[in-house]
Amino acid sequence: MKLGKLFAFEGSSSSILTNLAIVMSIIVLLNLLVHVAIPTFFKQPTQAKSCAAVVKPWNDIATQETCTASGGRWTAGETVAQNVKGAGYCDSSSLEIVYDENDRSTYAIPGGHACLTEYTGALRIYERNGFFIVLAIFILSLIVGLNLHAFPAASYGLIYGSVVLLVSGTIRFWQGIGDYWRLGLLAAALGVLIWLGVRIGKQHEKPKR
Repeated sequence: MKLGKLFAFEGSSSSILTNLAIVMSIIVLLNLLVHVAIPTFFKQPTQAKSCAAVVKPWNDIATQETCTASGGRWTAGETVAQNVKGAGYCDSSSLEIVYDENDRSTYAIPGGHACLTEYTGALRIYERNGFFIVLAIFILSLIVGLNLHAFPAASYGLIYGSVVLLVSGTIRFWQGIGDYWRLGLLAAALGVLIWLGVRIGKQHEKPKR
């Protein structure tokens, strides 16, 4: 099946290619726009912020002073000669070492601290809300795309773009929604896509003579 027939484009080869380019561009840009907009307007929780009261910078830990200042435990080196000790090391086994992408810094948090549980809960709420935003944009894009009959390239771009967005958004924010939500949303999405396929098929159906 030719791509022009798949998207029901008519005209010369150059016209069909132009329309296909517009469709693909809308698909890509719609997904990029949503996935950039969500963290821009809704900041993702970080371990460093959730544990601000106990977090310590984890930078140069080559000496005993900097190691203990960061919350680590300094272990002295073994004696290698009379009154001479080898270099020790910083034991961070009791710490949670995290990297904050916002300020591009590394921090140390006491392992098992309650703030880490709070961070996990905040992250799940963020991912849940992110998924619902993706779902709302998916429905809106689908409705708009289905009603742009006069502009096939824009119509198909939004329709297929919304489907790709639903898939990418589900993968990105999957952990933030519960099992029943996952089951219900996947069933609903499958039903919408089947309905969409039937509707588009009827629109392209040639009238019988």
